[in-house]
Amino acid sequence: MILFLRSFIVACCFLTGIYYVILFRLDKRSRGDLLFPALCFVFGLSSLFRLSLDPSLMFSSEFNYNPEDNLFLATLNFSSLILNLYNGYNIPDERSRFYKLFNIVCIVTSATSLIIPASHVVYYYLFSLAVALVAYCFGIYISFKLYNSVSKTYRFALASNLIMMAALIPDTVTIALHLNFISLRGMLISIYLALHVLMLTIQYRESISKTTRLSKALSETIEKISHSDNALKCTQMKPDFLYETLDLISRLCLEDPFTAEDLTISLSKYLRHTLNFQQLQGIVPLSNELELTKAYVAIEREIFKNVKFEYKLPESVPNVYVPPLSIQPLVENALVHGFKDKEAEGKITISVTPYKDYCHIDVSDNGKGISEEMLQGLPASFAQTAHIGLYNIEKRLISKFHTGLVIQSEEGLGTSISFTVPPEGKYDDLRSEVTA
Repeated sequence: MILFLRSFIVACCFLTGIYYVILFRLDKRSRGDLLFPALCFVFGLSSLFRLSLDPSLMFSSEFNYNPEDNLFLATLNFSSLILNLYNGYNIPDERSRFYKLFNIVCIVTSATSLIIPASHVVYYYLFSLAVALVAYCFGIYISFKLYNSVSKTYRFALASNLIMMAALIPDTVTIALHLNFISLRGMLISIYLALHVLMLTIQYRESISKTTRLSKALSETIEKISHSDNALKCTQMKPDFLYETLDLISRLCLEDPFTAEDLTISLSKYLRHTLNFQQLQGIVPLSNELELTKAYVAIEREIFKNVKFEYKLPESVPNVYVPPLSIQPLVENALVHGFKDKEAEGKITISVTPYKDYCHIDVSDNGKGISEEMLQGLPASFAQTAHIGLYNIEKRLISKFHTGLVIQSEEGLGTSISFTVPPEGKYDDLRSEVTA
């Protein structure tokens, strides 16, 4: 009976881990999400040992202590470490000093588990269960916060942590009393994992459904825009970019629904800023323009897979105003003209540097650069060289701040396009246009 239960639990652990790894590849989530399949595999490894389901063997007169028991205690404590890291990864703001201290305790306990003598196995087992109990309590707290703030599907994670905590209490009591029993914690691991599988599957399906709805709504919005006489012209928005993004989202709805959802949200932010026609002739907060740029970059990251984007921003974004659509077109220009095709490798850096008398904004790339002959004619020749976006930025900058774009480039090394913004108070007359 014990052998059958152990085989079943081990199979559940490894199958769940493999399932999540497959889901991870489909969703293209961040590497921190791999902590959960790691937890599954450690659970599976721990369940292979004899004490995992029958700790009462420790009290038997026929119990022969061997290194396998040390490995079991080590995996038990290591699972508490991974569980705590996984819970802390879900909500980074909850990583307190206690969280870090607990991780250190788990590491030390896991290491010392390998060398403890037979006479201390029972006491170390009790201590390991107490450590696991703390980890599950933290999991309950995190799951409850995620349930309230992120998604109701986290009720399954909340239930799974409650079940494991409830199982640890009788396990601890019965070991302390030297009673003969089958470990509830060991048996309920499969229930814990099953609830997580259910949660992940529901989240995956909800993401597909949500992304499909958002994509449809975006398609309808863009259809209306395309029938407007001046909308696309006023915003400098390229229809090809919009349709290409929608096609990408539609394809990812089945292949990678979580990325599709993120792209849909980014496109919504992009549209919200670019379609604010009332601000096109005035100025907007720099923070708004950066949000628009980040939404645009989030989309282009999926199209230009080999181009890296880096932001060099101060901790607090300066409270200055810029002409609308003054940074995003510079990034677009770097992509289109800096790199030959979508398979090209490169890097684009968006920098904001505040100084005492001005704020310096720069978009640079390490692409193919501009020849010296062509560079000499810029920016005066923007209108004749199909750089309409840059031409419009140049016009608005000179109109508002009396200074335009500064272009530095070297063929084969890359290009830097920058401009300066006066500090707050130097354009109060312009700010009134925004509120008018």
